[in-house]
Amino acid sequence: MNHRTCIVHIGTHKTGTSALQKTLTAGDFCKAGYFFPTKGRLTNDGGHHAAAMEMYKPNYPTGHITALLEELSISSLNAIISSEEFTSAIFYNPGIFTSFLESLGQIFDDIIIICYIRRQEKFLQSNYIQRLKSKFSFTFKDYVFSRLNQNLEEYPLDYTWLTERLEKLEKLAEIRLRSYDGLTKSVIRDFEEVLHLPAAFSMADIRVNETTCLVDAMKKFVAAQLDRKLSQSEEIVLDLIGYPISAMHPQMHSSNQMMLRNHFSRSNKKIAEKWNLPGLVDTPPLSEDNLSLEDVFSRLLPTIVPVLADRMQKEFDAREEAQKLAWERLDIISALEKKCSSS
Repeated sequence: MNHRTCIVHIGTHKTGTSALQKTLTAGDFCKAGYFFPTKGRLTNDGGHHAAAMEMYKPNYPTGHITALLEELSISSLNAIISSEEFTSAIFYNPGIFTSFLESLGQIFDDIIIICYIRRQEKFLQSNYIQRLKSKFSFTFKDYVFSRLNQNLEEYPLDYTWLTERLEKLEKLAEIRLRSYDGLTKSVIRDFEEVLHLPAAFSMADIRVNETTCLVDAMKKFVAAQLDRKLSQSEEIVLDLIGYPISAMHPQMHSSNQMMLRNHFSRSNKKIAEKWNLPGLVDTPPLSEDNLSLEDVFSRLLPTIVPVLADRMQKEFDAREEAQKLAWERLDIISALEKKCSSS
């Protein structure tokens, strides 16, 4: 029988997972000896999120894990499984994830868990914009400070819990922990090297979610704060003020970046030394403060947008009314001129 390996990519969130999964679904890996199972996925171009969420979400539809294991068992190829939701499963229900690995162990000779982690300040910036897509109403500052001691349906920012639980799985799988910030190439190219794919085989370097429009994020934030759909005038106002702001590339305020670095410095250093992850602690210099994300996604924005939109709408209505009157007067004048010329 063939010696089979299963790669289990568990994220974490905001470490190029969507791009990697789109690449894995788009490629033909049979020539390289791998396949990406179709079962346990929510979409054709996504990861195995259904199987992962079945592990920890209450009342989630069942059967995805069983279907995935069945598909894996009937193939003779090595396999790649990927979902950042596996990280949540490890946090919220580690027992079921362990059982899943044990089931994989009955199918495969080797199991390798690959996990990318990201510095906390960079993760929070990226994940906040992502969460705004789901009617998230926290200001950016409130989100940052709340995440220091609350999970908010995520998981702790101190990665110690993750590394400790991964260590407990070492009897079932080889663990490869990677620093997303320390990569000198895309996560797809790094993943390719970790897999030791044949030199003749190359994964497509797909990029997604890289340039989520800040204007769209601002619109979603204001709508969530107001708890209603934006009016056309409010959309226009946010377009007018949003694009110049977007061009400034606002980041987390330097004081909060420093606060987060200091808060997690001890645990990050310990993890970096143990797992050889210099990128987790080799932080770049703080940029000079310009307009910050704290400034943009504050309670001021949903306060001023309706006021500006109302004023703009009134001015538009006034212009429209004035134009209507002008046309009416022009019609009257034209009618009088015709009457005079005919008499």
